[in-house]
Amino acid sequence: MAHILSKESSPARGGPRETAISAILTRGGELLVVKRCFRPGDPWSSHWALPGGFWKDCDENILQTVIREVGEEVGIDLRGLKLIGWLKPKAPRRAPDIVVYPALFLTDEKPPVRLSKELVDFRWVPLFGLEEGRGRVEMEGEMLDTDIFRWRDVVIWGLTYRVVSELRLISRDELGLQ
Repeated sequence: MAHILSKESSPARGGPRETAISAILTRGGELLVVKRCFRPGDPWSSHWALPGGFWKDCDENILQTVIREVGEEVGIDLRGLKLIGWLKPKAPRRAPDIVVYPALFLTDEKPPVRLSKELVDFRWVPLFGLEEGRGRVEMEGEMLDTDIFRWRDVVIWGLTYRVVSELRLISRDELGLQ
């Protein structure tokens, strides 16, 4: 499924309402996910996600955005990892004016994780060992029945679910996994 990856170092210049997230994979096939802290008014509060965030004026391009944001959120310097490529940009269903650029990075070993105050937890989950199904999740006080991935206490859904679904369509060889 090579057609879903872009090998460009940065697919976009970046701008307002643009974000970058990072799928950090170990050669063994584990994916880093983070749990956002509870913040009133944040529609993604307390959800499991991929690290990343919004573009800022100081970012030359969207690659610099993801490097800066991942460094701030989890203390990992992506410049020391292999950039595999980018998935097609996406938008959250509840915020269609936001453009999200998912970057894929590969590491030989799990780098140490240092959580920022925006996050409360992290896990290395098995990309191909996640259980897929339906589940009920809460968003902004509303219960939704939706597609999910589950691994122990981690429930992945929404835009993160869509990114992980695409990742699972890519061959292990193309991802650089063992």
